[in-house]
Amino acid sequence: MNPVRAVADAMPAPQVLSELLRTVMHPALKAEGLRRSGRTWREGDADRGWVMIQVQGSKFNTREQVELTINTCVWPPATWEMRREISGHEEALPYVAGEAPFFARPDVIAPERPSAGEWWRLDSVTDVDALATDLVDFVLNDALPWARRHRDPDQAVEALHAGGGLSYAIAILRRTAAGSAQLREVVEEFTSAWISDPRPITLRPHLIRWRQEAGLPEVPLPEVWSPSMSAHLVSQFGSPEAARAAGHGIHMYSWDGRTWQDRG
Repeated sequence: MNPVRAVADAMPAPQVLSELLRTVMHPALKAEGLRRSGRTWREGDADRGWVMIQVQGSKFNTREQVELTINTCVWPPATWEMRREISGHEEALPYVAGEAPFFARPDVIAPERPSAGEWWRLDSVTDVDALATDLVDFVLNDALPWARRHRDPDQAVEALHAGGGLSYAIAILRRTAAGSAQLREVVEEFTSAWISDPRPITLRPHLIRWRQEAGLPEVPLPEVWSPSMSAHLVSQFGSPEAARAAGHGIHMYSWDGRTWQDRG
């Protein structure tokens, strides 16, 4: 007898979910080589990059009903290390985060599924066996293949280049294609985009190093950033200077961490 089914009627919905993850989801992912930490399963290492599957519950869950979704997160090779270096994170292992190179919910990964949507529901009328089957089927046949494809360096760079994740593309290419023409092209493209809106401004010394490593010449790079440089303010006022003069985005942020006000 399915242990989840056997206890479903006697347990609060959150406990039924925990039992489902323990007896159904975890064995399926363990068989695929993923390691568990809480409600997150992880595959990979620093050389290969990381794939993570996370079960997230709604903040509105109750004893009688829970809603859950599955977050799929990918850190291709070298991207987590670059994120740590730039942000100052001390965590050795990557985490599931929306700012990861690739992060998606079920409706993005498999919109064609009959049960497509971000959230599954578990309550007193739920067919727990069917729910367990649906979750595992999605993870094994949709989420994991999607994640592993996006962890591949070549496919990751292509997708990041097309989607605007140029800094992460640079991280991968520095690891896998140092000195290549492709790296130089992506660094030049990122430089142009960053100069027009230098966020985060703390990237400045890193960009200088990336250009040096790629064999590119020095170029003038902004030393400060202000919200007045945001596209909607520039469009409204004509220039960052005019926006600051009107009292918008008066804070200036320097690449070395200094902050001050400038009323133009």
